[in-house]
Amino acid sequence: MVVLFRCIMSEEVDLPTAELPEEEPKLPGKIENTDNIFPVKGIPSWINDQPGDRMLRKTNLRMGTADVYKQNKNQEEDLLTTERLKKGYQLPVTQYELQSLVFNASENKLIRLERAKYRSQSMLASVLHKKGEYHMNYDRERKATKDNVPRFAVHNWKRVLTDRVKFFSALARGKPRQYLIQKLPSFRRKEFLFHEFYDYNIRYDRALWCVKVMSLLNFNNSSKTQKKTLLDVGTLELSQACNKTTVNLVKLLTKRYREYSKFDDILDMWYYKTGLMKYMFKDGCLDKMEFLHDLTDTFNVYFIKTGFKKTKVLEMFLQYYTYFLEDISSSILLSRRAAMLFSQGLCMISEGYDHQRNWTAYKERHEKDFGHFMEFNLRGHFDLEEVPENERPKNRDQIKNLWQNT
Repeated sequence: MVVLFRCIMSEEVDLPTAELPEEEPKLPGKIENTDNIFPVKGIPSWINDQPGDRMLRKTNLRMGTADVYKQNKNQEEDLLTTERLKKGYQLPVTQYELQSLVFNASENKLIRLERAKYRSQSMLASVLHKKGEYHMNYDRERKATKDNVPRFAVHNWKRVLTDRVKFFSALARGKPRQYLIQKLPSFRRKEFLFHEFYDYNIRYDRALWCVKVMSLLNFNNSSKTQKKTLLDVGTLELSQACNKTTVNLVKLLTKRYREYSKFDDILDMWYYKTGLMKYMFKDGCLDKMEFLHDLTDTFNVYFIKTGFKKTKVLEMFLQYYTYFLEDISSSILLSRRAAMLFSQGLCMISEGYDHQRNWTAYKERHEKDFGHFMEFNLRGHFDLEEVPENERPKNRDQIKNLWQNT
């Protein structure tokens, strides 16, 4: 062996080797093993039309591969293990994306998209109803306050009214506040205070003192539920009361616009109450942003959207609204909205005055015809009674012809 090793190291020696069999030439169209190349068609599913080649999520060994891809014949969910033979086929835990609270079932939400809107609305309504029942305050658990006396209890109700009359008359006469604070009435709805102040013509400073003291004493008198702690609830309630008062005044002005005797009284009420609200706003009794947003909404809803035609009422509201322009400009969103509404309001006033000027010019040009109509109206209904019912005029031209013929 040593001699042989030395011979190999010193010179090359041809060692006998085993002959390997020659490889067969590979044909270009021949495929050797086709078992793992072509996958078997899987179980049909709702996404079979667009099968993807890339996995959307990681494989879950417990559940197996999602049934939306081309499947192999040896996949995990088709294996007949001993546990599966004993317990039978068990449904895996539903994926999070298939859980549906609206339909109270675990299934694909894409199948029921058409009905999902109505079912979600009914579910939300039932939740709100149950929440309202849970937070409901029953009458047997509430204490009857002085302000909450029922109307049928005549004696107690008269006592409440007389106490309020005595208090506001003393407040208007200028009695000292140390005496008035002992007989302060309570109001659940703060907007009723503005009516009392106007009826007794109370000065703004004394009315503001009364509002502040009532807000402090009746702060949490309405219910036992916990209110917002981040906002000053007193200023928020007063802001809402001012908005309700403004809406009520606008409705009264619109309703009594043609009744001149009552319109003057409502004008006095408008100037008094708006002046009081300006005084309260300047003093800081109101939540400024809440009040300005509500006032802008009132301007939009009652004047711009309805196409308000009574220019005098719109002018009065714009004069009141311009008082708060400096505070409106502190908010970019509110100032842009107010600028748009203000320009639309000025356009409506301009159109109203143009229409009025055109009407006066037309009336002056046809003064003779208008004089005839006025005389015909002054004749009364006695002349028309003489005319038969079938021949009575029904429109403007027939009335004119009847007057000219008679």
